[in-house]
Amino acid sequence: MKRNKAKSIMVMLYLSCSFFLAVFLMCIMFHVLGYWVGGGKEIFHFISDNIGMYLKISTSGFLAGFVFWLFGIR
Repeated sequence: MKRNKAKSIMVMLYLSCSFFLAVFLMCIMFHVLGYWVGGGKEIFHFISDNIGMYLKISTSGFLAGFVFWLFGIR
Protein backbone atom coordinates (compact mmCIF):
# COMPACT_ATOMS: atom_id res chain seq x y z
CA MET A 1 0.00 0.00 0.00
CA LYS A 2 2.81 2.39 0.84
CA ARG A 3 4.44 1.85 -2.55
CA ASN A 4 1.24 2.64 -4.45
CA LYS A 5 0.83 5.87 -2.48
CA ALA A 6 4.39 6.95 -3.30
CA LYS A 7 3.89 6.00 -6.94
CA SER A 8 0.65 7.97 -7.04
CA ILE A 9 2.36 11.06 -5.63
CA MET A 10 5.12 10.73 -8.22
CA VAL A 11 2.51 10.52 -10.98
CA MET A 12 0.82 13.64 -9.60
CA LEU A 13 4.10 15.55 -9.55
CA TYR A 14 5.00 14.35 -13.04
CA LEU A 15 1.64 15.33 -14.56
CA SER A 16 1.54 18.70 -12.82
CA CYS A 17 5.11 19.64 -13.68
CA SER A 18 4.89 18.45 -17.27
CA PHE A 19 1.69 20.41 -17.88
CA PHE A 20 3.26 23.47 -16.21
CA LEU A 21 6.34 23.22 -18.41
CA ALA A 22 4.32 22.66 -21.59
CA VAL A 23 2.05 25.66 -20.96
CA PHE A 24 5.04 27.81 -19.96
CA LEU A 25 6.96 27.02 -23.14
CA MET A 26 3.91 27.47 -25.38
CA CYS A 27 3.12 30.77 -23.70
CA ILE A 28 6.63 32.10 -24.29
CA MET A 29 6.83 30.76 -27.86
CA PHE A 30 3.55 32.19 -29.09
CA HIS A 31 3.92 35.51 -27.27
CA VAL A 32 7.42 36.04 -28.64
CA LEU A 33 6.36 34.90 -32.11
CA GLY A 34 3.55 37.46 -32.14
CA TYR A 35 5.94 40.15 -30.90
CA TRP A 36 8.51 39.24 -33.56
CA VAL A 37 5.97 39.15 -36.42
CA GLY A 38 4.74 42.56 -35.30
CA GLY A 39 8.24 43.97 -35.81
CA GLY A 40 9.40 43.92 -32.20
CA LYS A 41 13.03 44.43 -31.31
CA GLU A 42 14.99 43.24 -28.24
CA ILE A 43 13.14 39.97 -27.78
CA PHE A 44 15.12 38.91 -24.68
CA HIS A 45 14.24 42.15 -22.92
CA PHE A 46 10.60 41.55 -23.87
CA ILE A 47 10.72 38.04 -22.34
CA SER A 48 12.31 39.25 -19.10
CA ASP A 49 9.69 42.01 -18.74
CA ASN A 50 6.83 39.51 -19.05
CA ILE A 51 8.17 36.53 -17.07
CA GLY A 52 5.66 37.14 -14.26
CA MET A 53 2.76 36.90 -16.69
CA TYR A 54 4.16 33.65 -18.14
CA LEU A 55 4.39 32.12 -14.67
CA LYS A 56 0.83 33.15 -13.80
CA ILE A 57 -0.54 31.61 -16.98
CA SER A 58 1.56 28.46 -16.50
CA THR A 59 0.00 27.90 -13.09
CA SER A 60 -3.14 26.83 -14.95
CA GLY A 61 -1.07 24.02 -16.47
CA PHE A 62 -0.02 22.89 -13.00
CA LEU A 63 -3.67 22.86 -11.92
CA ALA A 64 -4.70 20.97 -15.07
CA GLY A 65 -2.12 18.28 -14.30
CA PHE A 66 -3.51 18.00 -10.78
CA VAL A 67 -7.05 17.61 -12.14
CA PHE A 68 -5.89 14.90 -14.54
CA TRP A 69 -4.31 13.06 -11.61
CA LEU A 70 -7.33 13.60 -9.35
CA PHE A 71 -9.80 12.07 -11.80
CA GLY A 72 -7.44 9.36 -13.04
CA ILE A 73 -7.13 10.58 -16.62
CA ARG A 74 -3.99 9.03 -18.12
